[in-house]
Amino acid sequence: AGGSIYRGDRLPAEVYGDYILPEPVGRLVRRAKVTVVDGKRVLVNAYQGDEFITSTDPAFRPVWSATGPDGALYI
Repeated sequence: AGGSIYRGDRLPAEVYGDYILPEPVGRLVRRAKVTVVDGKRVLVNAYQGDEFITSTDPAFRPVWSATGPDGALYI
């Protein structure tokens, strides 16, 4: 799926710079914190034991994410 780094201003400030990763098979969207450890970028789930968005609806298949020109997150 098409993940992206959130660069908008419509969500809370702590979301800025996070990696938003849609997962169509699992019917979820993961939000991961991007950190640098020993010169390498490391992704850590922002919600331990949970996800940013989940659904039990079989029609929910997120495949793309982007920051829109209005600063909102589009999935």
